[in-house]
Amino acid sequence: MSSPFGLLGMAHRATANLRQMSYGSTAPAAAPATSSLTFDDNNSDTVSISSATKRRSFSPLLQTRKPSLAVVDNVNATSSPATYPPATAEAVLSDVVSNGSSTMLVMHEPTSGSDTSSVMLSESPWMEAVELNKSVDSIDYFSLPPRESSEESAASTLVNLGDCSALEAVIEELKLAKKGLEDQVQRLSDEKQRVADDLESLTHESQRSECELKEKQGRWDEEKAVLIAEQDRERSRFEQEKSSFAGQVRDLMDEKEGLIKEFARKQEQWDEESAQVAEKTVREIDILDKEKQELEGRVTALESRVNDKEQAEEKLEDILAVLKTEQEDNARTMIVQQQYLVTARNELESFQFQAAKEIQAATAESRRLSQQLKSEKEATKKLQESADARVNSLQNDIDSMRDDRERQIASRDNQINLLNAKLDKAKNAPIKVTFNVRAETVCGENIFITGSIDQLKHWSPKNAIALSPHNYPIWSVTLSIPASTAFEYKYIRKFNGALTSWESDPNCWYSSPASGIATINDIWR
Repeated sequence: MSSPFGLLGMAHRATANLRQMSYGSTAPAAAPATSSLTFDDNNSDTVSISSATKRRSFSPLLQTRKPSLAVVDNVNATSSPATYPPATAEAVLSDVVSNGSSTMLVMHEPTSGSDTSSVMLSESPWMEAVELNKSVDSIDYFSLPPRESSEESAASTLVNLGDCSALEAVIEELKLAKKGLEDQVQRLSDEKQRVADDLESLTHESQRSECELKEKQGRWDEEKAVLIAEQDRERSRFEQEKSSFAGQVRDLMDEKEGLIKEFARKQEQWDEESAQVAEKTVREIDILDKEKQELEGRVTALESRVNDKEQAEEKLEDILAVLKTEQEDNARTMIVQQQYLVTARNELESFQFQAAKEIQAATAESRRLSQQLKSEKEATKKLQESADARVNSLQNDIDSMRDDRERQIASRDNQINLLNAKLDKAKNAPIKVTFNVRAETVCGENIFITGSIDQLKHWSPKNAIALSPHNYPIWSVTLSIPASTAFEYKYIRKFNGALTSWESDPNCWYSSPASGIATINDIWR
C-alpha cells in the first residue's frame, strides 16, 4: 500500500520545483538537493525527512502498524535526459493512482529554446495502488495486504510541471489522508488502553472468584461433615424404630388372634340373632295373615249389612208409596237411614284402606328384615376380608419400612414444598356452587345429593344432602365447595326418608373454578 507520507513529500518537492520553473529562474544547473523520506519497518513510529540543507524528525504514529508494511525508497530529484517526451500532470497522477507505488522524481534543467521542464517518475514495486478520490475515513491503511515485490520497475512517465492545480489537489487529499491516519492511530491507542483496563479488571475478577471458590469449598466440606453426622443419627434412629416396629408387629399379631376369636363370637351371636329375627318375622307374618282373614270377614259382614240395608230401603220406599199419609215421618226416617248408610260406607272404605296400608307395611318390613339379614352376612364377610387384608398390609409395611425411611430422608424437601402448596390451597376461600337437577317424583319422594368430598358427605346415602323443589320439577341446593377442586357426585331418591334408587352410572364429574360462583344443571339419568 502506498504510504501517504511518501506521496506527501513527493508532492512538496514537485510543487517547489514547479514554482521555481514557473517564475522563470535562469540560474545555472547545479547539483540538485537530494531529499529522502525513510519509512523504517523496524521502528514504524518514526518518519524522517532529510535534505542537503535541512533535516527534521517527527513521530505522528504509535507502534500499532505491522512491520510488513511497504518501504518507501529514497526520492531523488535528478536531471532528466532530453530523450523523454513531456507528460501532463494528469497523466502522472493517473499513473500514481493506478500503480500505487513510490516514485523517484528526476528533475531536468530547461534546455535551450525550451520553457518547460520534465520530471521523470520512477516507480518502485514495494507500493500498492491508492485511490486518491476516496474519503479519508474509508481508507484503512493498516488492513490492506502489502503488494508483492517485483524486480521490474514500472514505465517512467513525464510530468508537466505547469499543471499546478492538479498537484495542489493531490496535496490537499494527502493532508486529509494524513489527518485521517492520525485520528485512526489515536482511536487505536484508546482501544489499546481500554483493552488493558479490561484485562486488569478481569484479572482482579479472577482473583476474587478464586477466593470465593476456596470459601465455598470450605463451607461445602463443613456441610458435608454435618450431613454425614446427621445421616449416622438417622441410621441409629432407624434401627431403634425398627426394633419398635418389631414389637408393634408382635402386638398386631396378638390383636389379630383376638380379632379372629371376636369374629367367631360375633358370628355365633349374629347367627342366633338372625334365627330369632327370622322366627319373629314368621310369627308376625302369621299374625298378619290372621288379622287379614278377620278383616276380610268383617268386610263381608259389612257388605251383607249394606245389602240388607239396601233391601230395607227398597221396602221403605214401597211403604212410602203406599202410606202417603205418613210421608213426613218416613222421610225423616229415610234421611236418618241414608246418613247411617253413608257413615257405614265411609267406615268400610277407611277400614279397607287401613287394612291395605297395614298389609303393605308388613310386606315392606319383611323385605327390610330380609335385606338387613343379607347385609349383615355381607358385612361379616367383608370384616373377614378386611382382617386378612390388614394382616397382609401390615406384613408388607414391615418389609417396605426400611425403604420408606430412606425415601423419607430424601424426600423431606419435596414434602415441605407439598405442605406449602397444600397450605396455600387451604387458604383459598370456598366458592358457592348451585346444583340443579330436573327430576319428576311422586308424593313423599325427595331428591338428595352425595359425592366424593367432605361437603358432599363422601358417598354416604344416610347423610346425603337434600335438594329443595322450589321450581318443581327442578330440585336445587347451594353448597360451599373449595376452589380449584375436582370431585364426583350423584343424585339419589328417597321415599319417606328411605333410600329407593341411585342415579344411573356413570358418576357426574365437576371441577370448581378458582373464584366466583358456579351453577350446575343436570337431568336425572
